[in-house]
Amino acid sequence: MIFEKSVSAAAHASLAALLLITVTGCGESLAYSVPEKICDRKIEQDLLRPLLPKGEKFEAEQSFPEEGQSLCMVYIDGKNSFSITEYRDQKSFNAVEYAKNNPRNFHNPNKSDISENAVISDRSLISLNACPARSATKKYILDMSIDTPGEDQRTELESFAKSYLPTGMKHIGCLDK
Repeated sequence: MIFEKSVSAAAHASLAALLLITVTGCGESLAYSVPEKICDRKIEQDLLRPLLPKGEKFEAEQSFPEEGQSLCMVYIDGKNSFSITEYRDQKSFNAVEYAKNNPRNFHNPNKSDISENAVISDRSLISLNACPARSATKKYILDMSIDTPGEDQRTELESFAKSYLPTGMKHIGCLDK
């Protein structure tokens, strides 16, 4: 009889813990909405959403550190969560070698099919692309990074980058509008 009471008390405690975890988990949903445009670029919201953490507040801030450069920082609850850096009129380099020499930013790098000279890793992507509206020899570089800790999201990151690439290239002046 004492064993039955212990099992019953343990079962109630386990059920209470499960309910607490379930209720807590519900509170961690995406309370924010992802806008149709970030940093003056139209995006595929459904492709960006999986790259962002759970939270309450979405913000995007754009800056132009130098001529021909655009930096878009996405913040969730005030924390840097995702970044898109674009460079125009750049010299070409080997993206695979670059990734190998920067293991802190490119964990498990592999060639990406987003362009002929691109690398995807668990949480970063870099792609060098022709910039025909500007120069036959200079490149447009797209550099994206998931800036929060987490698992491998290369598939989701590459999908978002593919959808973003034409818009980014147009806005920075590499494709005719």
